[in-house]
Amino acid sequence: TRHLNCRVQGGNQLLVTQDNEVICEGVLRESSKSLLADSHCIRVADDGRILLNLPKQEAVADTECVYLGDGRNYFEWLLDSLGRLWAYGQLSRCANASIIVPAHMETLRSEVLDELGYPISRRVVVPHDGSLRCRELFVSTRQANEQFVAPFAVEFLRRKLRSKSNGQAERSAKVYLYSDSPMSRKIGNFTDIRPLLEENGFNCIDCTNLSFAELRNHIESAFLGRARISI
Repeated sequence: TRHLNCRVQGGNQLLVTQDNEVICEGVLRESSKSLLADSHCIRVADDGRILLNLPKQEAVADTECVYLGDGRNYFEWLLDSLGRLWAYGQLSRCANASIIVPAHMETLRSEVLDELGYPISRRVVVPHDGSLRCRELFVSTRQANEQFVAPFAVEFLRRKLRSKSNGQAERSAKVYLYSDSPMSRKIGNFTDIRPLLEENGFNCIDCTNLSFAELRNHIESAFLGRARISI
């Protein structure tokens, strides 16, 4: 849908139309929980009315923009964003539109957007404690259902990443990806297993601090070698 003079709030990126209506259904993941968790939301009434503490700080975007949503974490953001980016790609009017991003965005999200063709020059930032008023904003409904990603969104990601491939990745027989991050699942006896993996030709790679492009390069190298990838 196309909205004129629409505001995007910082935080969970609530959408407020020029008629002061909040767009939730089909846009926010678990809309009721997202509303209650938003720092600008004071109260949600049973009849659907919402009391918001609208921030005084307001930035203005004079260019055409598209909405991705914030997501509570990287995984949810990626699920929602892939389908939306595919949808915007079907509209000629969105071909050169800027995407809306939060003020505090982790490196991985930024690298993924770079790979998908949205460098910093094509991003408009929503102030964390403010709002962004968009002259013209396109909003796609969520294409993902909880943990499900639409097949066309996955294929969209594949096409984008293939276009970035230079075909010069070093071929590797076998790749084993692991992470030393405290947030990642671990094999209890990995220190015992690792020598066996390396003896059998696996290249054990800690992907904790790898950039998105570096990780993609390692996976590509395994596929070039017609090998296997273990994670």
